[in-house]
Amino acid sequence: MRKYETVRGKKGSAIAQTTDGTCRACHMSLPPQLFHRLRREPLLEQCPSCFRLIYFVAPPTAAGG
Repeated sequence: MRKYETVRGKKGSAIAQTTDGTCRACHMSLPPQLFHRLRREPLLEQCPSCFRLIYFVAPPTAAGG
């Protein structure tokens, strides 16, 4: 919780999502190991570039037809 408050005080928004290996807040690529860990487990990790807490969101799937 302390990390959240610290980042929120400095950046305004403390949490960002990733769907494609990129932090949606700073648009920097995440290290592959970090991205794979986020995809495997429901975690909050810290972006190495902007220090926001990041989480994985699965991209929407196309409707079959």
